[in-house]
Parts: sequence; structure tokens; C-alpha cells
Amino acid sequence: MTPKMRWKSAGCTVEATQLSTAHAVEVWASILASVAIRILRLTYFSRTNPDAPASVEFTEPEIEAAFKMNRRRRDKSAVATIRLVTWLIAKGGGHAPNLKGVPPGAEVLARGLARHAIWVEAANPRGEEEM
Repeated sequence: MTPKMRWKSAGCTVEATQLSTAHAVEVWASILASVAIRILRLTYFSRTNPDAPASVEFTEPEIEAAFKMNRRRRDKSAVATIRLVTWLIAKGGGHAPNLKGVPPGAEVLARGLARHAIWVEAANPRGEEEM
């Protein structure tokens, strides 16, 4: 099953633009397409390769922010997985895992990423990469 995401959902609300020129709408749509691709990649990887290291898709500040926004301590001796970091971000978007262990979908992940971005920026305001 391939995850699907519409332009009108999962944080991309392209139809809500108030831009008036065709060029501005094209630029905005390009940015939203990048956001949609990231959300789909995270949804896909968390389902197909959940035990891969989170560093494949996230920077170190993004991984740290996912733990901090959920008030969880990170075990530095263990490798954070895509499944765990994606779940932490989706939890910030309202994901409530059920007993069947259904992984988060695109919409809840989009909401979580919006909240997560604030935590990343707060922890790393100048956008400096870790050495």
C-alpha cells in the first residue's frame, strides 16, 4: 500500500493561497511539493524500514528536538530509529497509537512536523550544523 497525500490535506492546503501572480503560486506550489515529499518519505520509511537509523532522514538537532518536545530522555548509547523519531513527531501532531500498532499517517505527521519545527528552531536558532 502506497501512502497518498492530497494537496488539500496534510499541511499542504495549496488551495488556500492568496497569492495573485502565477509565478508566486508556482514558487509556493514547489515549496509545498517539497514538504509533501518529506512527509511521504517519513511515512513510507517508518513503515518499510522502521529500524533504520533516524540520521538517514533527520539531522541531529531534529532528533534531539523530537525527544525534547515529548519530554523524553534520549539514550545516547542506543541508535534512534526512524520509527521512534517519526512516532515522537507524530505524537506531537496528535497521533494516539492504538493496540494494533498502526503507524502514523501523513496528516498527523504533518501536524507534528509543524510543531517540531518550532522546537528545532528554538534549540538551534541560527541553523548551525553540529560538528
